[in-house]
Amino acid sequence: MRPGTLLAVLAFAIPFQAVEVAAAVPVPVHTRNVCSDGRGTRQMEPAVATRDSVIVVSFNDTRGLLCPTSGYQTSGWSYSLDGGATFHEGAPLPGGNRWSADQWLAVGPDGAFYHCALSIEPSRHGVILDRGVAGAGGITWSEPIVYVPLTGSCDKPAMAIDPASGTIYVAYTVFAGATNPGSGLWLLRSTDGAQSFLPPVKVASNVATSGANAVFPVVEPDGSLALAWKSGRNTDSTVTIYFARSTDGGSAFSAPIIVGTACPFNAPGTDGSPVFPQLAQDRSSGPGRGALYLAWQTACPRAGVSTPGDVVVTRSDDHGASWSAPVVANGDSGSAMHVQPTLTVDLYGRPWLFVYRVIPMGDSSLATLVRTRSSDGGAHFEPLQDVSDVPSTWGVTTEAGPQNYGEYISAITTGDRVDVVYCDARFRDPDVYWTAFTTSDVAAAPAPTGPARTFLDPIAPNPGTSRVRLRFGLEQRADITLAIYDVGGRLVRSLERGTRDPGTFSAGWDLRDERGRPVAPGIYLARLRSGAAAVTRTVAVSR
Repeated sequence: MRPGTLLAVLAFAIPFQAVEVAAAVPVPVHTRNVCSDGRGTRQMEPAVATRDSVIVVSFNDTRGLLCPTSGYQTSGWSYSLDGGATFHEGAPLPGGNRWSADQWLAVGPDGAFYHCALSIEPSRHGVILDRGVAGAGGITWSEPIVYVPLTGSCDKPAMAIDPASGTIYVAYTVFAGATNPGSGLWLLRSTDGAQSFLPPVKVASNVATSGANAVFPVVEPDGSLALAWKSGRNTDSTVTIYFARSTDGGSAFSAPIIVGTACPFNAPGTDGSPVFPQLAQDRSSGPGRGALYLAWQTACPRAGVSTPGDVVVTRSDDHGASWSAPVVANGDSGSAMHVQPTLTVDLYGRPWLFVYRVIPMGDSSLATLVRTRSSDGGAHFEPLQDVSDVPSTWGVTTEAGPQNYGEYISAITTGDRVDVVYCDARFRDPDVYWTAFTTSDVAAAPAPTGPARTFLDPIAPNPGTSRVRLRFGLEQRADITLAIYDVGGRLVRSLERGTRDPGTFSAGWDLRDERGRPVAPGIYLARLRSGAAAVTRTVAVSR
């Protein structure tokens, strides 16, 4: 297939109209303006923070690298003052070209937005942090504070804020050589609203932090600071997931404990999909308050069966001293990979997991952001549901070099809402999209939508090896067709046709065409049409 053919079909030939209950349709947060020479198409590694109707999103922006004289910075950002109805690109941040990558956002108890990232210094990377205040005209940012290590360079700064004291914690890695005492995981603190940093604190010894990176901080309800990270490289056969905790405001930490092991893997069409553990805390008023959840991706065999890539979740009820056996949260098997999970816990104490479901297609892949949720404390997870309204073909790009998801997505809970930002490549390069869910009334199935109130659930199993199930429904009596198409838009199999009364229906596809011949492995499109409404789902066939 010629690169871009699939994406063109998905974006233009077949409209996507499936919308889930209480979920906004994913919307882009920035413009697609590029440099004068056409470069600068990639925006990735997003972060999000919200307060009331104000939403702030930050992301890596290649326009800042390729055409900074046009006013762009490597750390791009956008905001919405109306709950996501409209987004605006922000003006350049104070600090000029010191801003770099690895964004993180949070809201403090003072209602201000705090933004940290790597800083670009003359000979090494540091950490940069500033404070933003929302007003009628947008967000006003303070002059940033910057920390530069005495030796080596910083990487992957991650921020958490104590909602009681307002203390800002920024954990990060310093790479300075295996025998250099400056290497390892460190913690910065600000107790004056991002005006200054206290001296850095070493989180753990070099033995536990050899090859360590991707630290994730969480402030527990009792004010303790919990950290999770991985030790090892994506080229290793296995990496180790560590956890440590501070009960004195980050002055000292417990000895690191091993939570689990991951087997790294690479998703086709990307420049790598590293194992980054994601930590979340139950801060609800329910019986699970205080529970910690930890998720990571792994291709380690389960039950003696090889897997292309799962996401597992484990839980601790004793502040990280012990953890449950990891549970596979993606629920399905076959050829799909699941990468870059992010966790958040809603006000009812239910952990939500967002992850890319990746279906390999030679040297590229078809990626869809999906979500699941657990209502029993992480023991079981619901079937995956699509969040992306259009799949992305990763590996096809408008610029030279490998495609890039970015290395994480971001999801947060604010009151009765879960917000998520992620990378979407429907236009053949990564853009940042936002959507949100109202947690009090999210059902397990997508809501009806369109003039005839038509819905088509995600297909299961996906990928399919012998037969798949399709569940669809109508709120009104209507004439419908349900058919399977190839990625070129050609009819493969007609499944349902005729008039249907209101209700929910199911159909099956035996992965054969109209003449009864088995179809070739690959990606197919299931399309339900009801009058002017049309809903499309993708399904992979694996033999």
